[in-house]
Amino acid sequence: MITGGNHSLEKRFLWPVLQDFPFVLRPGNFPSAGSFAGFSVQPESARLSSAEASAGDSAEESPVLPAVFPGKGTAVVEKTVAGIQRRLCVINVQGREMMRPLDCPFRYTENALADLRAAFPGQTVPVVVDFHGESAAEKEAFCLYFDGRLSAVMGTHTHVQTADARILPGGTACLSDLGMCGPRRSVIGSLPEDSVLRALTQVPLRMRPAEGPPAVQGCLLDLDPDSGKAVALYPVNRL
Repeated sequence: MITGGNHSLEKRFLWPVLQDFPFVLRPGNFPSAGSFAGFSVQPESARLSSAEASAGDSAEESPVLPAVFPGKGTAVVEKTVAGIQRRLCVINVQGREMMRPLDCPFRYTENALADLRAAFPGQTVPVVVDFHGESAAEKEAFCLYFDGRLSAVMGTHTHVQTADARILPGGTACLSDLGMCGPRRSVIGSLPEDSVLRALTQVPLRMRPAEGPPAVQGCLLDLDPDSGKAVALYPVNRL
């Protein structure tokens, strides 16, 4: 599963990817003139057929917004492990503090959980959220609000790993930001000289990607498939 963020819908040439590959998510709380609530259940190696992918093409468009932006913010992956069918739900939302005022990520997640319960009544499906946002405070509030109802909340966007990995009393694993996988000698992935010149002059220069030996950051999660709660989390930070 690949999750996105504030740049997911910027590049229109990537819209077919969001439309054709249901395991590539973008924040689900982007506003739209139409409804794109709900989620898809994806077995291994799933891909929409061309007919399914083009199903929304005939929808009448708003003069301001398209009827439906491509992609979804929620998906369920199914996989058989040792003869037992397991499911994992992934939700992708974007924060609003110090970012664009999107629809509420709290309410979007509440609706996604309600859809999940309706689709799999009486079943436990672990849920991992990628909360893409600038504010650690907003992410912490989100974690505490959903403690016990989500398996894990992993923050993204700042490119800098935080030192607050923990499991809350209700069993939700939290980390405000996973960090970055990218060139070690860079400014959050960009060429240092571009970032320095931009900071010195305040000219909004285009940032070019840096190259070189990589840094790898992230987090490994151990989830109980029966309870949906986090058992352990192991931040990864190889600089």
